[in-house]
Amino acid sequence: MPTLLDRYLRDIGDIRSSGAAAEEVSFYPALSRLLGDVGRKLKPKVFCVSQPKGSGAGDASHPDFSLYTASQFRKANLREPIPEQLPERGVVEVK
Repeated sequence: MPTLLDRYLRDIGDIRSSGAAAEEVSFYPALSRLLGDVGRKLKPKVFCVSQPKGSGAGDASHPDFSLYTASQFRKANLREPIPEQLPERGVVEVK
């Protein structure tokens, strides 16, 4: 059974070998999947939101990924955090 890291490395290898990758953003889906897979194993669970909405404070407030705990979502909607929530587990900026 492949590990989460094995799957991530395979994913980015597939993207890179396609020859169609456009800089860092082409690899976001693979990283989002890895962060989500790891987050589901944590207590409390951590959800990764790719390309979150900005907070209105300029470019610095628009990270590539935000990491939220389950309590920051409405139970009926685990796709988008409750409005005005800051990501409890931080943000990720990819370079």
